[in-house]
Amino acid sequence: MNMETPCFPPAPPVAPPLPSPEQQPPVPSPEQLQHAAEQLTRAVHVIFGEWTALRLAVENEWAGGGTRERALALLQRVRDGLLASAVVHRDELEDVIDNALVDDFNIEADDESPLEIATLLCALHTEARAGVTKTADVLLARSAGKRTWVEVPPPPRQRGEDDSSDEDIDDDNDGGGGGGTSAMDEDMGGGCVRAAPEVDEDGFQMVSPRRGRGAKVVSGRQPAPQSMTE
Repeated sequence: MNMETPCFPPAPPVAPPLPSPEQQPPVPSPEQLQHAAEQLTRAVHVIFGEWTALRLAVENEWAGGGTRERALALLQRVRDGLLASAVVHRDELEDVIDNALVDDFNIEADDESPLEIATLLCALHTEARAGVTKTADVLLARSAGKRTWVEVPPPPRQRGEDDSSDEDIDDDNDGGGGGGTSAMDEDMGGGCVRAAPEVDEDGFQMVSPRRGRGAKVVSGRQPAPQSMTE
């Protein structure tokens, strides 16, 4: 008598166990989210205030007399976008920043600082959405007691004999040169003011604009907080 081995149907797949309440990330409270948003706002001010390319543009009025107002408008645009967005894409944020440098401040950044700024801003946004302020706290602790062009306007530039050539360039550019007004703030006006090449403590070298061509950041880095490099 032949005995056949009984055949059982295959067992259904086992679903992975649900994470225990201890393993699930805690849901931030409204108070935590509000605090994170406030820290994010302060951290964005620090990032823009310490960004060498933008600081030099403001100090040297590379976009004319309204340079600081344009820089503050860019800061507010980025800050409000971070606070209002559920998801922020780094490449899109980098494009916004890079285009603003060219269109609003006549600066071409060859030092990858727009990418570094966008990466840092995205990290701040991700943490803030989770109610975390680790990166923001590092930035704020590093800048404690410091005041930048964001809080205090830089002193007025001293105009001397060397500025006569700048006026000639501005007159030439009024006829339709390359440094026009931006789409963001059409009424802020002011042509590009030529400044002497300058190297700051972070290693940025600025090349003076020539007849409508903007300044060019050719070297340097935006320092990242310690928590971003670990």
